[in-house]
Amino acid sequence: MRCIAAALALGHALLAGSAASPVLTRLRPLDLTVSPWVFTPGADIGSTLARRASLEPEGHTVTLPAELESDSGAGSLTFVFHVEDAIWYERPVLSSELTIGDIRGGDEVFLNGERIGASSGMAIADTGLPRRHILPSRLLRFGGWNELRIVIRGLGGTPVLRVRGPITLSALGPYELWRRSASCRTDLQALTQTLWRAEEEAIRPRTVRALWRAHRRLIVRLADAETALGAGQWGRARRLLDSTEDSLHGLDARLAQLRFDLRDRESERQRARLGQLTALLTSDERARGITVRARSPGFGRFGLWLHDGTSHLERVSPVEVRGRGAMGWRLAVDTLFAAEVVDIGWTSKTTLVTGLRGDHPCDWAVTASLPFPGVMIEQRAGRDTAFDLEAPAASLAIHTLRRRPGGVEVSAGARGHDGGALALLVTRRGEAESIWAVIPPEPFEQVDLVPRGSGMTRLTLRFPPGSSRRLVLAPLDGIGLRDTHTLTSADAEAAAALVVLAQEFPARVEEFYAVDETAGRVRVFDLFTPRALDPRRDLPVDRAVWFPPLVAFAAERGLGAELLSDDPISLRATAFEGPTLAARAPGGLAAYSLALPSLEGRFHLATERSPDLQAMLNRHLTDLGAPTMPNGVDRTYKSRAQGYHAWALLSPENRRRLSENGQQMIPLTFDPAIWYAWTEPFSGMTTWHTYTIEGPGFDLYDQEWGNGLTLYALSLWMMVEDGAAQLQPHLEMLQRIWAWWPMTDDWAWMRSSNGFHGHGTGAGDCSCADFAGALGRARIMEAMGDSAGRDEAWLVAARSALSTVGRFALTPWARERGLLASTEVAVGFHEGEGFLAGDVTDYPWNVTSMISGNGVQPELFDLLMARVPERLQALEDEVLSANPTIFDGTADYGRATIYQGNSGYITLPHLCAQARLGTPDEQLRNWVALAESNSHLWWQAPTTLAEIIGRDSGAWLLGWSAGRWLRGQVGEGGTVRLAFRASISPFRMRLHLEREPARVLLNGRPLSAWRWDARTRVLEAEANSRGEIEFTVEPR
Repeated sequence: MRCIAAALALGHALLAGSAASPVLTRLRPLDLTVSPWVFTPGADIGSTLARRASLEPEGHTVTLPAELESDSGAGSLTFVFHVEDAIWYERPVLSSELTIGDIRGGDEVFLNGERIGASSGMAIADTGLPRRHILPSRLLRFGGWNELRIVIRGLGGTPVLRVRGPITLSALGPYELWRRSASCRTDLQALTQTLWRAEEEAIRPRTVRALWRAHRRLIVRLADAETALGAGQWGRARRLLDSTEDSLHGLDARLAQLRFDLRDRESERQRARLGQLTALLTSDERARGITVRARSPGFGRFGLWLHDGTSHLERVSPVEVRGRGAMGWRLAVDTLFAAEVVDIGWTSKTTLVTGLRGDHPCDWAVTASLPFPGVMIEQRAGRDTAFDLEAPAASLAIHTLRRRPGGVEVSAGARGHDGGALALLVTRRGEAESIWAVIPPEPFEQVDLVPRGSGMTRLTLRFPPGSSRRLVLAPLDGIGLRDTHTLTSADAEAAAALVVLAQEFPARVEEFYAVDETAGRVRVFDLFTPRALDPRRDLPVDRAVWFPPLVAFAAERGLGAELLSDDPISLRATAFEGPTLAARAPGGLAAYSLALPSLEGRFHLATERSPDLQAMLNRHLTDLGAPTMPNGVDRTYKSRAQGYHAWALLSPENRRRLSENGQQMIPLTFDPAIWYAWTEPFSGMTTWHTYTIEGPGFDLYDQEWGNGLTLYALSLWMMVEDGAAQLQPHLEMLQRIWAWWPMTDDWAWMRSSNGFHGHGTGAGDCSCADFAGALGRARIMEAMGDSAGRDEAWLVAARSALSTVGRFALTPWARERGLLASTEVAVGFHEGEGFLAGDVTDYPWNVTSMISGNGVQPELFDLLMARVPERLQALEDEVLSANPTIFDGTADYGRATIYQGNSGYITLPHLCAQARLGTPDEQLRNWVALAESNSHLWWQAPTTLAEIIGRDSGAWLLGWSAGRWLRGQVGEGGTVRLAFRASISPFRMRLHLEREPARVLLNGRPLSAWRWDARTRVLEAEANSRGEIEFTVEPR
């Protein structure tokens, strides 16, 4: 990569006569775009101040933002500014921050000759990729001139250096103190997480109790320090931070011992569980030789934000619980010191709140869990839990759910000590009716409802002395309960079943799996660790387990899932993704299996028919990658995946172009400059991504889209070009690209998250890319001989397949339940709100995204045609009915549209769907001719056109061993010829044939090593030779 240095210079001579000298103070930031900058060719990045007596600028001045050019490939410029003087004891805390809106490439920043930071990449969205660098107090020259230099490396060696605004130096502030405060917060959260786990595991209880007391003191002290910082009391803040840091360091030895004990305990448990599961499988004759593996840890949808939505609840935060459009429950607190995530996993998150109600501590912990239709709240200080309900007192009624000899009944009031009490039912009547169950370990000693004004009511619950201070809060709307007046006996029994299951609240789920390639399935074992509502009571041997709602939904409809546990318990509760299903199982082990999607492809062959479409296909092999492109999608996926889908149909010139471009660009896929690391703050796990868009909350989304399409394209390149050996040196980067999946995989959505925190996950094209990326990863790992890596990716692909297919089947189900409007389809899932919906009457991109992951993936259509062909047909019928001109490239929507009307993003996926569904050839050709009139984004066309050309040939290539695919064609009479350059012996290829083969030739000689499966219509042939070989398959 060419290194082009650029620094921003404003000489002292220019400033001397200026009334607007750049002086950085505690009150005035500097806008670095209002002064001239000087650009000077040259590679020297040493300190100008150190080697020049004069600060006369050299070179020519420019105004930023700008695009700078340098034929020499290097440049050096300097920006000089003045910093106001400060009292000696203030200097150590005063720092500033440099912000640059965006740079096309990498940057290194130097302050007074010392490197203070670096970043790389390029913005994808118009909002830019801001660069931020702290100018530390230790390097600032107070009362004097300072030199700031920025070294820029053009992305991919481009000689054009683009710098975008804003470009500012923030006003001087106590950055150093805030940095120390943030560091203390991080250390305190690590302390809290250790104590929480140790308490759960009953490790060193006396030590843990003592450390909890120290923890609360430190939380309050740090809150005081931050209050002092906000008030400008820097001396007090520094003293409090000094004390906090000293106290934290004093706990190091005891914490180290606790962490060692926790690791040791976890190691023992993991070995025991793997042994238990292996024994379980070994007892099944069908499962002999299958390896059990543990799922990698992750944070699912629970990252980054303190509030989350679950499968049953719209919102769970440290201080609020809200059902679907139902009354909100706010935990009452007057002074909030801290909200710390103490436990995070892929199915649950627990947040510890430290605060005061009045002058009394009111600490509590809130646990949100995806399996359970409710939350657990544990009061950690005091005997009272108080909620502020969003309802006037007059609209609220309290009843007691109790079990009597004749069954379950509901009685008015909160008297629970006269026997059989299970839970309180709190009902809001009126327009927004809802009913909630408050489930304690034993009846509350006192229950008070007090009006609070503004339509709010305070509900105070007092635990009896010696009782566990845990409760479970669950809305019963999901099981159809709205009012105690209309409660039937069946309703009461369903509520009672939920109360019983709440005694074993599912606080943690560990997953294990075993890929059974012979059976074509993966067995999944979810091990539930409950948090007992009353820790004093022994848990039953057969413990409560839960199934992902989407698995339960798919098992009912034969969509590739099967429950392996006996006697499931239906709670009649509706999660967003399907029915809520529980069971009882020894040791808390739930089991189900998923169909494994095929890792094979669908590669059409050259044919004599449709020369006009073949010529069209070759015209649209455009947009191949270049070194200056900013991400893996542009460098590696675009046109490359489509070209390899249509490899045999490409002209010799286009095959040469594609191959040569791959040799240049595949290594550049792994350029660190286009991969961005991000560490999730609660779990400390690090992921990487190459592409994002800005979405709700000004946050980043679509990471799996960029990573998935990159992996998918790499797998196609590897297959066609025999590239496994060339990928081997990049294993570390391949693992980084893949890390997004295991870390963000969501238990309920059955796929990775679409952002660091879930939110709007499963947007149509992202789900397609998620599935394709998992398939690509599995193929790559299999080619490298990594069975563990392949099995992990294959499990993820099986889960993603269920999510991808499930959206189609969920649409009529969700419409029936009012979760979608009659013209909406479920394109994905939305955290706390159910579904991301597309309306067939709108501009059709949202709906089209269900069958397109930035272009068509044939494997996705293989999956849909195998599991939900009728739903794919129904989608196409609805889209065509609502948008009869969808294939007309000239159609006018009367407004600006995101993808320029009926461009290739709209027409090509639907053309492919119509081809797979059997639309007559003449109709398809007419639509293609109409659609090409808008050729925007037609780099996606080769895949769709290959399908239209090749679908009636009766033959397509599925897969082959390590070797380069040279060519393939279907000749007159249906004879198939396939040429490869085999790298291994024996070399195998698999071919789909509609007609039974009569004989197979290898290099013109009869071959005996072939097998035909009449049921699947698949031919497998084997050659015991390397080098260039050709198979000829003659049909009967």
